[in-house]
Amino acid sequence: MAASAETEFHLAVIAATHNGLFVTIGGTVKTALRVSFSLTQKAAGRPAMDLIPYDSVRATILARRGDEASATMRRLLDFSRLRVLGAFETAPKV
Repeated sequence: MAASAETEFHLAVIAATHNGLFVTIGGTVKTALRVSFSLTQKAAGRPAMDLIPYDSVRATILARRGDEASATMRRLLDFSRLRVLGAFETAPKV
């Protein structure tokens, strides 16, 4: 998934919440995603991004299964966190 598509996915989820606080922090999320994407793209031997977690979030939101959507989003965020941490571990030491 390209950086812009990933960013747009997360911003669409934020907008769909109709939560003023989430919408307000959308710019911060956009910046964090840009940094995250740039870190993970530079990681040598980086596996291709798995789109299944994104589709699971999308499907549960569209099905209006709130608790399940929350759980799938948490898994997606955990997966993303591990990708970023892995990028730090494989980055050349300065």
